[in-house]
Amino acid sequence: MIRLGIIGTGSMANTHATNFKNIKDVEIVACCDIDMQKVEQYSKKHCVKGCYSDVSEMLDNEKLDAVSVVTSDRFHHPVVMKALSKNLNVMSEKPLALNSKDAWEMAKMAKKKGVINNVNFSYRNSCAAQMAAKLIKKGEIGVIKHIEAYYQQSWLVSGAWGDWRTGLQWGWRLATKMGSNGVLGDVGVHIYDLTTFIAGTEIVELNSLLKNFKKTPGSLMGNKFDANDTVMTMAKFKNGAVGSIFASRFITGHPNNLKVGVYGDKGAIEVYLNDVRATYEELHICRGDNALKKNSWETLIAPETPNMYQRFINGVKSGKNDQGDFATGAKVQDYIDASFKSDKKKGWVKI
Repeated sequence: MIRLGIIGTGSMANTHATNFKNIKDVEIVACCDIDMQKVEQYSKKHCVKGCYSDVSEMLDNEKLDAVSVVTSDRFHHPVVMKALSKNLNVMSEKPLALNSKDAWEMAKMAKKKGVINNVNFSYRNSCAAQMAAKLIKKGEIGVIKHIEAYYQQSWLVSGAWGDWRTGLQWGWRLATKMGSNGVLGDVGVHIYDLTTFIAGTEIVELNSLLKNFKKTPGSLMGNKFDANDTVMTMAKFKNGAVGSIFASRFITGHPNNLKVGVYGDKGAIEVYLNDVRATYEELHICRGDNALKKNSWETLIAPETPNMYQRFINGVKSGKNDQGDFATGAKVQDYIDASFKSDKKKGWVKI
């Protein structure tokens, strides 16, 4: 039985608990949050015995095999480093850290300790994305020339997920002093990871524009809403392709839409997630001489693949790290840091 502790008991921690409880041979034995009332509510909801408001106390008192870190972004680094110091296997929510330096410190420590480490890049749960990556790696669409990706959200103009004007759940994501790197750190991390994963290549140079839009009210609990709301990136990739990557919270009418399109000289692949055009299983592909002549597409249904929670636990059981490790998270953080640097200097930045 794998004894798991969950650190952070906010809304996303419920998703972690639900997924881990569905995996055989996993028992959530402890939970921790600075707010003890939230800890007790979480404990009752998910039948967790150990309740703590101090991470060090939980790590010292509980006999754990692994932890899942679901705190606010700014606490990922210190909490993960404490867990790694105890030689624990660790899953961390994204982004891995708030900057590249911290992220690589975490990745190097995890490698040094020889523990299983994963970042919860949840869109890798899509079996369509997994199939797309495999087809591209096999050369099904030839030499990649162009890559196009976007992540669209509308919660700054919609009440579908709650009111960002009054609630901490969304409001903190708009303020840098509350530990937010804006849309770039929140969902830009997803689209940077998903794009490079599917295309099977890294970004080597980028040029980004970040935009913060005026809001009313303009702050929460005295913290100014100064984090970026939109990021637009032109990218050059290691394989010679070029592309555009975009993320925004102001895409009215689209609550949560992602697309990654990869276009080669022998075909093309498009993956749409949470869009009316597709599901997590559907993959769109244009391939073959006849299809290229007619610009015709076919839809493939991808076979089921493990989600990130299953990959993490499988790694703990086998001792072999699966995809989406801390080094991957640190590389994605390189892209995020480079985007901030590019916007500041108003030009291209090499990774």
